[in-house]
Amino acid sequence: MRVQLPPLAPERSRVAWHPFLRTDGCALSVCGSEYRRFGWRQMVTIAKTDQLTETKKVLHVEVPRDKVEEKVVENFAKVQSETALPGFRKGKAPIELVRLRFDKGVREQSVQDIINDVVRDILKEQNIRIVGIPKIDGIEKEPGENKDQPLKFTAEFEYIPSYTLVTDYSSIVVPEPRHEVTETEVAQALEGIRERHAVHDPVKDAPSEKGDMLYVDMKATLDGEPFAAETKDWVLVVLGEEFPLPGVEEALKGTQVDSVVEIDVVLPDDYHQESVRGKTCHLVMTVRSVRRVILPDLNDELAKNVGPYETLADLKDDVRTRLAAQMKERNREQTKQNLIGKLLELHQFPMPESLVTSRFEYLSSLQESQFKRYGISQDTLGENREKIDKANRERAERQTRLSVILADVVERESLILTDDEFDERLEKVAHESGYEPDGFANYVFRKGLDNYYKDLFIEDKALEFLLDKVTLTSSEATTPDSETPDSQTESTSKEAEA
Repeated sequence: MRVQLPPLAPERSRVAWHPFLRTDGCALSVCGSEYRRFGWRQMVTIAKTDQLTETKKVLHVEVPRDKVEEKVVENFAKVQSETALPGFRKGKAPIELVRLRFDKGVREQSVQDIINDVVRDILKEQNIRIVGIPKIDGIEKEPGENKDQPLKFTAEFEYIPSYTLVTDYSSIVVPEPRHEVTETEVAQALEGIRERHAVHDPVKDAPSEKGDMLYVDMKATLDGEPFAAETKDWVLVVLGEEFPLPGVEEALKGTQVDSVVEIDVVLPDDYHQESVRGKTCHLVMTVRSVRRVILPDLNDELAKNVGPYETLADLKDDVRTRLAAQMKERNREQTKQNLIGKLLELHQFPMPESLVTSRFEYLSSLQESQFKRYGISQDTLGENREKIDKANRERAERQTRLSVILADVVERESLILTDDEFDERLEKVAHESGYEPDGFANYVFRKGLDNYYKDLFIEDKALEFLLDKVTLTSSEATTPDSETPDSQTESTSKEAEA
């Protein structure tokens, strides 16, 4: 079994302390462009900040040279304590000998340690949530003629801008559809049961009529040459239902087995191959089979054939109960969609381009696999390709921003996903995707995908938490332009292939 998965939703940046970072309780502060650790003899300075975009900046940092030398001394002492040189036991070699042997490496490592410490301190102090790893450049390792010249370097990084999370959840007003099952819907469901238990009788010596199912062989030519796109065998045409090519269904009315019909069809303006739109295609259609749909009567006998029902009334009651449960689920899901729309509306902030691009590339690759499945070539999309890309990028921006918002809710409310909750939700994904639950779970853990699903499930739990806190108002169903984590999970799982 192979599962395609999207890039992980962006994790919030957690700044880890370096092993060599001082833990003596010295406070940090930012004074204008100067960044200092109290207790230092001199300041670590942010000489300049280049704001490249709303979510990317470059810091020009200067570190006092004596602080670099302190780190060099510290690291030499560490190397001395861990090294055994010829003629000396471990930790007993003279420091001068250690310096002679390891001078270049220790100095380079000391510079890297200082840079790591300073950048991490700055990010922590200024509460900057970075994406990825900062790009360090422009390092001036040696002081040159001026021995007091500071260590200079630049740190470039993307980050998630600060925003204000709405924490008064009751102030968020979310429309909640509250539809009830109608008798019309019950009747439609019963009609569907009749259709599923219909008999398809072959019709051999009588003309076809509305509702009949015709299986047709089609041979197509375009400009006198074979046209493979519409040359197919055993194509299903239901009389009375619209067929993709105009005129086909009408031309087949009244035909019977072995009938041959020839027509010219103008390919529509929305035909999937842009290059042939508006051209005339010649079709030769041979009817291979005609089947007539015979619906069973809606009575007690049908109810008994369908399931453990004694009467038609029993079947109707069960249909009504099932529809009510489905309606409740749809109402809840639609309310969740409305909540997402409201969260995105209330929390507007730019997203780092790398996160949006990563999600966009996933959505595009997912769509490409779907196009291939339906025999649609990317080359035939034409101007639609640009529209699709624009829509996918907008979706990518919404999805990544939603992940950030929900991550903040999870952290603020200390929400956790228990093992039982994870197992239950993963089993639901397996069932909805048509997989055996134990086999799917084994695959997820074997491939290391459990953290991916945990991220999705905790986001959905955050949405469920918010639904119980926000103000719900009765409304008609709406269709917000966003997706829940569960809907993403479902679409992902449906892409899995055994």
